[in-house]
Amino acid sequence: MNTSDDARKPYHSEMTRWWWLKQRYYRCYMLREATVLPLVFFLGCLLYCLYSVQQGATQWLAFSQFMQQGWVIALNTLALLASLYHAKTFFALFPRVMPRTGSTDDCLAMVGLPRRYHSFTVVCRSAFMNTPKHSDEPIWWALFSAGGVCFAVLLPALMLVLGILWPLGLVNPQWLSYPGLNELFAMAYGIPALIAAGAIICLPLFHAAHRIHHGLHDLQFGFRQVSKLLCYGLALLLSLLALALVLATQA
Repeated sequence: MNTSDDARKPYHSEMTRWWWLKQRYYRCYMLREATVLPLVFFLGCLLYCLYSVQQGATQWLAFSQFMQQGWVIALNTLALLASLYHAKTFFALFPRVMPRTGSTDDCLAMVGLPRRYHSFTVVCRSAFMNTPKHSDEPIWWALFSAGGVCFAVLLPALMLVLGILWPLGLVNPQWLSYPGLNELFAMAYGIPALIAAGAIICLPLFHAAHRIHHGLHDLQFGFRQVSKLLCYGLALLLSLLALALVLATQA
């Protein structure tokens, strides 16, 4: 009689890449992962905006015409809906799935931070405590969490104004004119502008890269290391491009 460990292991049927279609909870999970796809398009629009400001008034006019196209407005509307769904699920789920201790919550409460915003510190602490030594995963999880907060808090209003209302001609704020943006960059010269670009573009890029990388793994596409290199590498390159455009605009 074979009593080896292999013989006693229960049989598990192989999971297909369509496993998420079986239950509503899984479908909602994959939908939440997919919210970053329209986000990537809107972040591309922001990079195009920075490039246009840096190139001059003629290029800014071309950017304005690009944003007014119907398919661009439709994708930015989808990005806004995705950001709202992300915001709803992000702050609702993270406090539940990550382990918490009373000490951290008490400290955050002392500085007046609402409980629903504790997810960033919770994810960072959990990532650093639960990963092996010499692993880079805590870095990506921290960037993912910070980018998720920016995606949920900062970007919806910008998507609404820059991606929908302004192209449709429903609003025309001074800061969305070429002279107004130049004045805005002049006022936020140096570190403030870089911090703003980091919060609005760079961190959401890493949030998107993290979701796409793990989404591909969930769909069993394989090549995990290649996916990791491409996703995080592109996020890093585009982040450096955004910061370089901000500095060039202020030069």
